[in-house]
Amino acid sequence: MAAAALLGQTAGEEFAKQAGSAAWQVVRSLAEAIRAKLSPRGVAALEQIDGAGAEAIVADEVRSAAETDPAFRNLVEDLLAQAKATIGVAAVARDNAKQVNFGGDNHGTINL
Repeated sequence: MAAAALLGQTAGEEFAKQAGSAAWQVVRSLAEAIRAKLSPRGVAALEQIDGAGAEAIVADEVRSAAETDPAFRNLVEDLLAQAKATIGVAAVARDNAKQVNFGGDNHGTINL
């Protein structure tokens, strides 16, 4: 669930260039679902995710919402499954990263 909060923000920025694509629609839906569940403090943290403190606030609120609202949990799980199927591979590199960690089934050549 915590990953969902971060996916909604970071992946949304990357896929913004592809507005109209299936991947962008899924990411946008995920971001909207998460934002709707956040408190004003959580929304402020989401806007400035740049460190563990802000990420922890968002992750805690998403986790709490998922525990208390089964419909929200099911929606996020469904959107994450759609994102995985649509996006395929998500890579995250932060700050002065020297390598990228890929998740998922990687086949073929990966060029950086």
